Amino acid sequence: MRCLLGYHGRAVIRILGSSRRHGILFGGFVALYLLLFTIASFEQLSSRKVPTSDAGEYVNLGYNLAKNGAFSLAGAPRNEGRYAPSVNRPPGYPAFLAFGMWLSGDPLTLEHEALFTPEAIPRLRPVRMVQCLLLLATSALAFLIVRKLTGNLILAGICMVLVGLDSSLQSMNRVFLSEQLGTFLFTLLTLFIVEISRGGRLVHFAAAGLSLAFLALTRAAFYHFWAPLLALYLGWQWRKAFDWKRILRTSGVFLLCFFVPAWAWMARNLHHFDRFIITEGGGLVLKIRAGMNMMTAREYLASFLYWSESEYLAGELLPAAFGPGAATRVAGFDPESFFWQAVNRRKELRRVEVRTAAADKILFREARAEILRHPVRHLLATIPLSFRGMKVERDLGKSMFLWLGLAAALGLAWRQGRAQEMAALCPAAISFGLHALLTHNIPRYNMILIPVLWISLVLILSRIAGSLPRQ
Repeated sequence: MRCLLGYHGRAVIRILGSSRRHGILFGGFVALYLLLFTIASFEQLSSRKVPTSDAGEYVNLGYNLAKNGAFSLAGAPRNEGRYAPSVNRPPGYPAFLAFGMWLSGDPLTLEHEALFTPEAIPRLRPVRMVQCLLLLATSALAFLIVRKLTGNLILAGICMVLVGLDSSLQSMNRVFLSEQLGTFLFTLLTLFIVEISRGGRLVHFAAAGLSLAFLALTRAAFYHFWAPLLALYLGWQWRKAFDWKRILRTSGVFLLCFFVPAWAWMARNLHHFDRFIITEGGGLVLKIRAGMNMMTAREYLASFLYWSESEYLAGELLPAAFGPGAATRVAGFDPESFFWQAVNRRKELRRVEVRTAAADKILFREARAEILRHPVRHLLATIPLSFRGMKVERDLGKSMFLWLGLAAALGLAWRQGRAQEMAALCPAAISFGLHALLTHNIPRYNMILIPVLWISLVLILSRIAGSLPRQ
């Protein structure tokens, strides 16, 4: 294998060099990829599912933002002609949808009440097309990251194809959820972090700060992500002679470019809802997690089988091994589940608190107190919840293979002291760890890491080929 990928691969590149034949060959490869990507994307555009639940709220916010200039879920303005402001979702993805609707113009011809009918679905197809283009851009970012890390055009092209044609990422094009935008922004952030590890100019620190800000405004869980990233940067600098002036200058630019956009939106919410937050919902998520910490031993073991989503493990082995009802509280759809317990508690608070943001704040305090009362349970629950969040692909085996690739690539990079690889992979590992520790870690939270998972496998392939340059 090493001979095949290493010696012959390098021989081919030497023969082709930067010649015209090399350019034609790579151009043909890209053309074939674009053809396959287009075919896969058209399959997603054929979906006629009406947006509901989370997707329905996102579409509603995007529609009001594009047509009425208001970040609101309201179907009509209030008496004074203004739409009631909303705080239930981060603004990033609704703004993206608003851009897609404005670009098309067709969805904005609909009345609000007609937006969620089967007849409206064809009007939203151009917005799905914009999401397809976003995935295409994400695959291009993965290409750039691998190209910078390995210097190998072939491996970079392989990674681009793996990301662009990934079945889970492709399936996100048919729904209106924030994962596709979050995936693009996280991969963009990873690219700038790699640039910083390669020396980095001030513009790269500024771009990293802005990328993280837009990511946090799309997925609020990333608001506190600046702290571990800054710690990684300081740890990396510790290995070298400390240049305090450069550290203060670069860190200051990064933090400034992050906090200004984030705090601007949070100031808006402080004005309207008396809470300096990006969005509500953190209280509900933490309440669900606090409930899951109280799993019994039987539920704890059964959760591994249930969250595998395997027809055999969850469908046959689970009831046979633990009996009926073992996963009742773990299952999100069951009325007795931890999820619905938290939702029902929020409904109780909403009967007292007029504003949802105030109810969410109370939920957060209650959940935090419960977690602090049972810290050992909280840490133990992180294990099955980590397993739950790993199923980013429909096939459990494929998901486990991708995560093993990330672990192996991180271990090799650490052992061999490859700072640029560590810079590319550590943010994904930290993101996964924080979601497993602080949320109920549904797989959707970790789908944004799929490009980095493919990058880690390509880095291992590069080692097999013997073509990874010394850093």
